[in-house]
Amino acid sequence: MAPALSKLSKTPKASRAPRRWCQWSCESFSPCSPLLGPLLATFAAEAAETRSVAEAIQGIWKSGLGIDIVLEPMEGKAFDNWRTTRKEQPYHMYTSGWGSDYEDPNNWYNLLFHSKADFFYAHWKNADFDKLVDQGLLENDQAKRRAIYESADKLLNADAPYITYYHWARFDLIKPYIEGLNHFRVLGRVQAYLVRVKK
Repeated sequence: MAPALSKLSKTPKASRAPRRWCQWSCESFSPCSPLLGPLLATFAAEAAETRSVAEAIQGIWKSGLGIDIVLEPMEGKAFDNWRTTRKEQPYHMYTSGWGSDYEDPNNWYNLLFHSKADFFYAHWKNADFDKLVDQGLLENDQAKRRAIYESADKLLNADAPYITYYHWARFDLIKPYIEGLNHFRVLGRVQAYLVRVKK
């Protein structure tokens, strides 16, 4: 849990200043202005799953933290355009996701969370994190590399303004006469040319 979130959860509801959330969500981003009302949670509204997650977060934060969230659903294309402008514009919070392109920590830590990448436009900077993931990218010894990325992961989880709320899982029922149908862990792809129907 990020330090500001931890502090806020221990603060009496009446004294929880909304401004802290603006500082927490984009504390290194100078255009961030004080909140004068509830948090705005922006999301692409096409998928029922995304709307359900946003509504759940809204309810949990209200009952558990006393924080009001106003949902701001957008059509998918409008949301993509809005998200792109967050590189320069302030925002409160939004939902997003990521699936690995390849199985390597670089595909998460370096490409998403390094301050030079800032894929989610959180404007989060941590010099120790950047140094570790830069080091991990160049390390060839797999045991050392894993330890480096695990250290970076601890910093990310302790300090960054991200909340991971679930991981996707996939379950398949395959008829016994189908052979070669395997979903690869990365992107869940199937190599159809390997699939055979037993006679």
